[in-house]
Amino acid sequence: MQMTGCRRSEKPTPSAPVAASPAPLTQEPLPHDLSLAQRRESLLQSLRKRVLGRLEAKEDVERVVRQVRPLIESAVNLPDVQSTLQQMAAEGGISLEEQKKRWADWQEADVLLESGGRSDAVSSAQAVGVAQWLAGTAQGVGLKVNVQESRRLSALITERNYRWAWGKLAGQPSSPSVSTPQRAAEDLPGLKAELELLRAKRREADERYDPAKALTAQTRYLLKLHGRYPSPEWIFQAYHGGEGGVARTLKLYGGRPGFESLYFDLTPKTNLPAFLYLYGRSDDHRYYWWKICVAHEVLDLFRRDRQAFQAEWEGLLPGRSKAVLWYPTAHREALLTSFSVREAVRAGSLKPIQPSADIVFTGEVGEAFLRPEAGGLLYLLLQTYREYGGESPFLLTAAATPQDLLLERRKEFAAKHPPKPNLHPLPPSKPVFVPAGDVAPADFDYLSTGLAFQIKPPVNTTNRRTLDYALSVLSDKNLLWYYKSRETNTLLVIPNPRYRDALSAL
Repeated sequence: MQMTGCRRSEKPTPSAPVAASPAPLTQEPLPHDLSLAQRRESLLQSLRKRVLGRLEAKEDVERVVRQVRPLIESAVNLPDVQSTLQQMAAEGGISLEEQKKRWADWQEADVLLESGGRSDAVSSAQAVGVAQWLAGTAQGVGLKVNVQESRRLSALITERNYRWAWGKLAGQPSSPSVSTPQRAAEDLPGLKAELELLRAKRREADERYDPAKALTAQTRYLLKLHGRYPSPEWIFQAYHGGEGGVARTLKLYGGRPGFESLYFDLTPKTNLPAFLYLYGRSDDHRYYWWKICVAHEVLDLFRRDRQAFQAEWEGLLPGRSKAVLWYPTAHREALLTSFSVREAVRAGSLKPIQPSADIVFTGEVGEAFLRPEAGGLLYLLLQTYREYGGESPFLLTAAATPQDLLLERRKEFAAKHPPKPNLHPLPPSKPVFVPAGDVAPADFDYLSTGLAFQIKPPVNTTNRRTLDYALSVLSDKNLLWYYKSRETNTLLVIPNPRYRDALSAL
C-alpha cells in the first residue's frame, strides 16, 4: 500500500519571520499546465498555513509527539491488529516494522488535525477526546460512554477550571475573582485536587476522555476499515467525515479510485452527480487527506529540526489570516475616505471594473474599483468558473471601500449581532505570538486597499458549487486566498502578490 497522495518531495523551506518591510517578492508567471506532481505539491503548500499557521499549532505538535505517539506505537503492536498490518505491508512491498511506522505516522497526523492531542477536546458536533469519538460510534467499538454523567462532570470541571484559572490571577486588575490573593492561594491546592478527581471520574464514565483507551480503539477501528476501502486516504476520510459519505462518494463516482485520482479528476463536467455531492460537503472533507499529508510533514519537521520548525511557525504569522501573511503592511496603503478612493482612481492605482452580463456590481455607490492584480484575479476566477459550466453572473458586493465606511458598517453589524454572554470566561491561555515590525492589526479589512473583492455565491446549487470548484482550483495553485463569511453569506477573495504582474496583465 503506497502513501498515495502523500509522496514526499523536497522538504519545504521554512519561512523567515516577517519584518516591517518585507523584501519584494519575485514575480512569477501564472501556474498553468502543471503536471500532476506539481499540482500535488502546490496543493500541499497552499494548505501549510492552515495546518502549521494556527496559533495553537506549536503546542499541539509538541503534545502529539510527546504524549500521543507513544500510545499509538503501543496500539500498533497489539496482537489483534498484526494480520491487517502484515497484509498492508505485503501490498506495499515493505516490512511489517516499516508498515507499523507508516501507519503510526498517518494516525498521529490524523490526531493532530482532529484534536491537537488534547484529551478534553470537544467539537461542535460533540465528538470527544483525543480521537474525537462520537458517543454512538464509541459505544459501538466497546468504549464505555455514559453521556449524561459525562456532561454532568464536564459542567463541574468547567466551573472548577474557571475558579482555578482566575484564582491564580487573583488580585490582578483583570481578574473577576472575589477572593483576596491570600484566600485564592489557599484555595488552589483544593481546587487542583477536585479537578483531578473529577477528571478521573469522567474518564471512568466516558472512556473517550481516556487517551490510551480512545487511541487503542481508534487503531483497531481504522485498521478494520482496510478491507472495505481501497486506500488509506479513504480510511481516514471515513473516520473524519463518516463511512456513509465515503460509500456514497465511491458509488456516485463508480469503481474504487484512490482519493488522489478522484480529487484531481472530478469536475462539474466529468461526473456531475458525484461532483455535486462531494462539493456539497464542507471543504474540510475534500481537503482532509491532503491536510493529513501536511500534518505528517509538520510533525516530521518538528522531530528533525526544532529551530526550522520554530522559524516556519513564526514566519506563517500564527493566528493571523493568509491575507496578512501575504500583505503584512497593507494597512499603510489603506484608503481612508471616499476622497482617497477617487484620488487612487485618478492616479491609476485603482482600475474600474466594467459592469457586464458577467459581472454585476451590487454595491451602494454603483461603481467598483480594484487594484490591477485584484481585477485580473476577478476575471481569471470568472473565466475558470465559466470554463467548468458556471452560468449565473458574478454578484460583486464590495470592492475598494474606504475605511470610514467599513468602520460604520462594522458598528452597525455589531449593534445588530451582540455577542452571547460567556458564563465562564477564562483568562487567555493560548500561546501568544507577536510578529516583528509594523504588521497589519488583526481587525484590518483588506477591502480598504482595493486588493480584495467580495462576491455573493449564486443561489442555484450547481452554479454555487461550480464557483466553489473554481475557487478551489485557483487556491490549490496558491493564486488566491478566500474566506467564507457565514454572517453575510459572502466570499472575500484576495490575490497572491507573487503573481501581481501576471494578474495585472489580464
